[in-house]
Parts: sequence; C-alpha cells; structure tokens
Amino acid sequence: MATLTASAESVAASFPGYHSKENWAALLETNLDLVKQRMWNRQLVGLEVFNRNSTTKDHVINQYHYGVGLVPVSRSAGVLPVDQASLGHQNTITMVQYRLAMLWEQEIIEDDQYEVVGPRQSKFLDAMNKTIEYLLSDVFNRGFGTSGAPILCGDGMYLFDASRNKPHPGVAEWSNVETSAALTSNSLFTMEQNFSSNTDERGHNAPLNLQEILIPKALERTASDLAKSNMNPENALHQDNYYRGLTYRVWHYLTSATAWFGSACSPQDDDNELKFYWRIQPNTKTYDVGGNPDIVAQRVRARFGYGCDIPYTWRGNAGA
Repeated sequence: MATLTASAESVAASFPGYHSKENWAALLETNLDLVKQRMWNRQLVGLEVFNRNSTTKDHVINQYHYGVGLVPVSRSAGVLPVDQASLGHQNTITMVQYRLAMLWEQEIIEDDQYEVVGPRQSKFLDAMNKTIEYLLSDVFNRGFGTSGAPILCGDGMYLFDASRNKPHPGVAEWSNVETSAALTSNSLFTMEQNFSSNTDERGHNAPLNLQEILIPKALERTASDLAKSNMNPENALHQDNYYRGLTYRVWHYLTSATAWFGSACSPQDDDNELKFYWRIQPNTKTYDVGGNPDIVAQRVRARFGYGCDIPYTWRGNAGA
C-alpha cells in the first residue's frame, strides 16, 4: 500500500460512505500527490535532448560575441596587439505559462468511484508531460522549415538551414543540413566529416565530433544494427564495423519515419545551443470553485521557455 501523508490518514480511514467537503478535497489532493510521484518521475526525451536550466526572470537573453582570433607574431619592443570582442547574434527566450484544470463532482466520491479518480488524475498530470514532449519534438519535426517552424534560432534561421550567416563580416555562409540520405554508415561518415569542417564566427577551423544520433522509432533497428554488429551489417565483405558502439536516442514523438539528427555534444554541455528554461516547474493545486460546495477543482501549472541560439552542434538529415 502506498504511503499516505499524515494529514490524509483520517480521510483514508473513513472509507466508505459520505465524505465532508473538507475530507473530500484532502482525499483528492493526497491521491494526486501519489500520482505525481509516478507521473512526474518519468524521463522525458525532450528534456534529455535540450540543455536544461532554471531562471527567475520572465525572459532570457543570450548575447553572442566574437573576438578572439589567431595570435600574431609580436616582438617585445613592438606594440602589443589587442583583440577586441564584437557583438554577434542575440536570442531572447520568453517564459510562457501552461495551465489546465479538472473538476470533480462530490458524487464520484460518495459513490465509491475511486477506480475512476486515479486513472483520470494520471491522465490529467500526464497531459503536462505530453505537452512538453509535443512542444520540444515539434522543434525537430518542423526544424527544416518546410511547413513553418515553431522557433527561429538566434541567427534568424530555421533549426536546420542551408544558408546560415556568420556574424563576422566577410565570412562565408554555412549549413547544418545534410544531403538527404537514408541512415547508413556512409551517410553517418558524411555527417562526421561535416562536423569536422565546422568553423567559428571568424571562419577559423573549429572541428566537432559526432557524439550521438537522434532517431524516430522507425530507424531503431537500423541504428541498432550499426551500433551492435561486430562486422559491417551493410555488406558481406567481412569488414570491421566502423560504427560499433554508436550512441543513438529514440524519440517516439518524432513524426518523420526517415529524418535523423546528429549531435556533437552531450545535452547538458554548454555547447548545446538548444535551451530549455524552467521558470516554474509543474505543480498542482486543489481549490474550491465559485463557492459551490459540491465541486472541487484541481489545477496543473508550469512556466517555461525554450529556443535555440546558434545550432553549431546539431545537424539534420531529412532521410530518404
């Protein structure tokens, strides 16, 4: 039996029968606390992909700058060269509030409908989990901009875009979109090479290494073969499997069966420019409704914001 809080022990001991309004509200709140322990301890893939932070403000401004270039030859008696930082792209992430309520009539408790309360409270709280997963996965599902996009990055471009500008004048545009190809060892190696060719704001080499791929369920078997086979799973030439040990993450909320994505850092590294900020983490409240003694309401609420600065560590492939 689950552990009940001390304030609800007397409520639980009064089953079955009529419950006063005060006992009824306490019972619902206690049961909701038990459900919360189950539902909100689940790992959400979206929160494992984004770089999670907390803030006490209603918005967060991330300001880029560029300045440190290469070190020139300089004699001690000469003028000491000074590198001056200049402002680059700026990105603002605004906190948004999400709320939902559920109303309970007293008859549900009077008629011993406890088997109704628990499952409905579970779905009620899971709605917040689903909301977060839908919002964050949509950043990838529409990340190529072919059907609009939920966010634009700090450089004003889609998450995956072929014409990204660098803030330093004179530096060529860059792309984090791969040529569409199925998930294979060849397309993986192409993505690795593209990460290795990364440049910084001044156009200097800043190579990155592919760390993991993010895939839909439809590609899990292919990724598993690439990650776990001793020999190359794509032919019978007895070649060693170059990608044995490949790290992949399956996200069931990705809607494309072919698109896959590569990351060059772990999610909580500062280099991960996909940002998620908690302002207020999910919480619940049980309250009266308009003085009606026969209805108790429960509310779930959270405030958070998300976005992307400059996605140097992410590349996308629409698949084939």
